[in-house]
Amino acid sequence: MTIKKITALLMLSVLPLGVLTAQEEKDYLPKAGDLAIGIDMQPVYTFFGNLANGNLANGLGQFGGEDALGYTGISIMGKYMLDKTTALRVNLGVQKTVTNDYSYSPDDLARFLDPLSEADVTDCQHLNNALYSLAAGIEFRKGEKRLQGYAGADLVFGMRKRHYKFEYGNALTDINTPTRTNYNALGLGVVNPGYWTAGTAFITESYSNTLVLGAAGKLGVEYFVAPKISFGGEVSLFIGEEITKGRYTKSEGWNPTTSQVETHTELEAPVDRVFHIGTEDMGGKLFMMFYF
Repeated sequence: MTIKKITALLMLSVLPLGVLTAQEEKDYLPKAGDLAIGIDMQPVYTFFGNLANGNLANGLGQFGGEDALGYTGISIMGKYMLDKTTALRVNLGVQKTVTNDYSYSPDDLARFLDPLSEADVTDCQHLNNALYSLAAGIEFRKGEKRLQGYAGADLVFGMRKRHYKFEYGNALTDINTPTRTNYNALGLGVVNPGYWTAGTAFITESYSNTLVLGAAGKLGVEYFVAPKISFGGEVSLFIGEEITKGRYTKSEGWNPTTSQVETHTELEAPVDRVFHIGTEDMGGKLFMMFYF
């Protein structure tokens, strides 16, 4: 058998493998109409790394994921493939917590009637904290094999609402400056308009509402380890503004002129604005994507 015949036979035997490999590569990649869900993998690496090195800081909050612009600990990543090189992308973060922090104060009335009484009343700090973030945009992909790069851009919206409310067991009256938990020490801006009796001003409510508006450019890579399953990494450049409007505190105090308890509301600032520019990631810097 001549060298030419041997070479031809080798080429014929290798050719099906090449075709099979190309077909496998094609089956790995997403196509038009595919939906994708992403999982942030960075906390997973941290979680198992901490298990290996004995670090005990692996609570539920630690496993939640990277903050979306410092607003939410968990975000949902999604994509919709318009075609094999173009995708719409969305990232949604939602977190809402309601906290009731109770504490005891001496019962003023019971101890007035009986100085040896050990009766207590309950004070409470209610905190309603809501955090939301949404990013939506488009990305363009490049690459015919399992390793693909992409670039894109998102419009970004974020909202943070924080509402404190305080309740006290001892009433404020004309003859009683009550014993109460010192929630004034939270630094939320207790109000005393000046005509209340000294020492009778107690914070009862505080509210703030912050918006974030901006845009983010994206660069990333994905490697498809199995059909429609990929690992990837992403970096972003965020430009936007944080706007806090209508932050106020409400207090109550005793007015000796009117002989009654009064409430007073004060706006701490009409509006605060903070400009941001930097590589703040929205969603997973290291992620895993599943296409369907």
